[in-house]
Amino acid sequence: QIVYIIQDASGRTAQCTLNVIVEDNAAPISAATPGGPMDGATITVTAPAGMCEAAVDWIEPGATDNCGLAFFDADYQPLDVFPVGSTLVTYLALDADGNSSVFTFTVEVLPGAGASCNPNLTITATVILEGPYNGSDMDDDLRDGNQIPLNSPYGGPESVSPLVLSTDDLGVDWIEVSLRNDPNNATEGEDIVATRAGLLLRDGSIVELDGVSPLTFFNVPAGNYYVVVNHRNHLGLSTAAPVAVSAATPLIDFTDLGTATYGGAADDIAQIGGLRVMSGGDVDGSGIVAAADRNAVWNARNTAGYLDEDINMDIVVTAADRAITSNNSFRIQTLP
Repeated sequence: QIVYIIQDASGRTAQCTLNVIVEDNAAPISAATPGGPMDGATITVTAPAGMCEAAVDWIEPGATDNCGLAFFDADYQPLDVFPVGSTLVTYLALDADGNSSVFTFTVEVLPGAGASCNPNLTITATVILEGPYNGSDMDDDLRDGNQIPLNSPYGGPESVSPLVLSTDDLGVDWIEVSLRNDPNNATEGEDIVATRAGLLLRDGSIVELDGVSPLTFFNVPAGNYYVVVNHRNHLGLSTAAPVAVSAATPLIDFTDLGTATYGGAADDIAQIGGLRVMSGGDVDGSGIVAAADRNAVWNARNTAGYLDEDINMDIVVTAADRAITSNNSFRIQTLP
């Protein structure tokens, strides 16, 4: 702030004030390091003999900013293991004023000699979480409040770039999808074929960690599988029977009451406005909404953050979360 004071010969004064605001609108500059991949390049690696994946190394790029970097990292790191096929690697640079830039390249892994690699399968599915549902779509308070973790809360290796989560209206939360064999025909312990964590968008779409692409299962043979969707504090859902899963699996819309679900008695699956929703309140992940869940929510009241007790996912645990849990008392998930 700059203040000018003017005084005449009689001692009378006047003043004016100027506010000087300096803004940083310059994005960080990301650039390749000598010997490393260029922006937009492709690194091609052949997997070891008989293998359908490979550890891939590279020299990391760098970034600079006129006011200093606040963050510079990637969704993959050198020597990470990549499956056969193409994977996009994204480095994100952020400064303290929110300006950003990205540096991307593609890792292409070819099958090893003698390897028989399955094509990547994709799942296109839609679900609604009861907690954050507002009657038209789901609120993204967790994303808007920078509460969604960059690493999967389900214990898997998946991680998401902060750039994806910085996109308005994009992510509601992490979601988990698994492909399962018929437990009546599978060898014990082999009913779950593959599991992936992805992002749930406000409109209910389940997508890859780029926020756009269908959720991908790597090196899994095409076939008929139960498609099961789980969430950290809502009861899970499954298709009523195995469905054909391929590189272009048709949409599975769990919100449509016409889509049959496994063991899906109407009184065990919440419905809102003619839509099937995943029932909220399974805080402990036991598959049933019970007194333990209600007590957990009550004990966590008035706390804030990325919490399993925050059923409506508005960042703060309140009576509204306990109400959802109470309304769903004794609802049970039925999965293959």
